[in-house]
Amino acid sequence: MKHLNSGRMSLVAAIVCATFIVACDSDDDAADVELDSGNDAADTLTDGGDDTADVDSDGETGDDVELDTTPPTLLESLTAPGPFPVGYRRDAVAYAAPTIEGDRRMRLVIWYPAAEARGSQPNYFDIFPPHSRVYRNAPPANVTDVPLLVFSHGRQAYAEVSGYLAEHLASHGWVVASPDHTGDTFADGTTIDTTTPMLRPHDITATIDFMQDLPDDHPLDGMLGVETAVAGHSFGGYTAMAVGGATTDGTALLEACEEGTVTGFDCDGLTEERAAVYNAGWLDERVLAIIPMAGNGYSRFGDAGLANVSVPAFVMSADEDNNPTDGDPGWAAVNGPGNYRINILNAGHNVFTHVCDLGMGGDLGCNDDDIPSDDAFDIINAYALAFLRNVIKADATTLPILDGTIEVDSRAVLSVGE
Repeated sequence: MKHLNSGRMSLVAAIVCATFIVACDSDDDAADVELDSGNDAADTLTDGGDDTADVDSDGETGDDVELDTTPPTLLESLTAPGPFPVGYRRDAVAYAAPTIEGDRRMRLVIWYPAAEARGSQPNYFDIFPPHSRVYRNAPPANVTDVPLLVFSHGRQAYAEVSGYLAEHLASHGWVVASPDHTGDTFADGTTIDTTTPMLRPHDITATIDFMQDLPDDHPLDGMLGVETAVAGHSFGGYTAMAVGGATTDGTALLEACEEGTVTGFDCDGLTEERAAVYNAGWLDERVLAIIPMAGNGYSRFGDAGLANVSVPAFVMSADEDNNPTDGDPGWAAVNGPGNYRINILNAGHNVFTHVCDLGMGGDLGCNDDDIPSDDAFDIINAYALAFLRNVIKADATTLPILDGTIEVDSRAVLSVGE
C-alpha cells in the first residue's frame, strides 16, 4: 500500500452488473443526499512526523546515512505519488434531468490537492477503506488552474470504486469528482430501466456544471481551471464514450424494442420522448479527453456510434474480461491518431477497481493467478497520467510512455492509434 507524503506542501445488495456480488445492509437512500457533515474527531489521523528509526539516541542523524539524490525516471515520476497530500470531501449535486419529474440528486465525492496532511481518514461509501492516505476535508492547496477529471463508476457500484486513480491524480495536482449514479449504486439493488443509460452521461455534465460554478464559500472555489477529462469503468466506460461524442439511434432502439430484437433494461420504460433524448446525444464540448476502462459501450453504440467520438481516447481493457466487446471490437471502432489502448494481461473486469482487494469480485479478475491489484494500479496510473498530461497540458515529455519507447510493464500490451 502506498502512502502519500505528509506535512505542509507547496505548489511544485450488488456491485457492477455481471461482475461481483456482495451482501451488505445499508440505510443509504440514493435520493436523499446530504452534504459532508465534517470531520469525525474520533477518527482524526495525526501526522507521524520524523522517522525516529533514522535518528541516533543523541538526536543526531547517523553519519553513514546517504540520501539518494538521483532524479526519478519518467516512469517513476508517473507511478509514484505526487507532491500533494490528498484531500477528500463530499458534496451533493441536483439538476433537472430530461423526462424525469423533480430534480435528480446525486452524492458527489471530490479528491483534491491538499495544503497539509490533516483530517480524518474517510471510509469510501461509508464502508470501504481508501487505497492510500486520504484526509477528509483537508485544507486545499493554494493552487489555481487545476484540471478536472470526472469519474463514472460501473453498474451498481459507487463513486469511490476506483479511488486509487483519483488519489493518484489528486496527489499530482488534479481535482477528481465522482458522482454516485442515482438508482445504479451499491445501495440500489438490481432493478434499472432505460433511464440509466439515458441519464448517466447527463450526470457527468451536471457534475462538470457544479464543479465549474462552485459557490463563493466552497473550499475549492478558485482552484479549478477549465480543462476537463472523463474516465469510467464498465458502464462508466460507456458513459465516458457518450460524453466524448458516441451516439445511439434512439428511434432505431425503440423500434427494436417493440419488435423484440432488443430486450432488457434498455427497453424498459423507453418511450418516444426518451428515444428523442438518445437521439440528441450527450457530447459535452468541455470534455477534452476520455479514458474508458473495461467498458466502451460497443454493444450499444456499435461501429457507427463510436465513430462519432470526437476527443482523444485512451481505451483500457483486460484480456480475460467476461465481455468480449469491451476489447478488440470497441478499440477497432475508435482506433485512430491520438488514441491509445492498453490490454492488461492475466486480468479480468474488476482489475480497474478496488473490489479484489476488498475480497469481492469472484472470478472476474480476482483469482490468485491474476495480476496483483497494486501492479495493475501502477500500470493504470502511469498510462492515465501520461495521457492526461500530454492531451490536457500539452506535455510532450510523456510521449515515450505513450508511443511505447518506454515499456511500463510487460503485462500491459500497448496499441497506438493509426
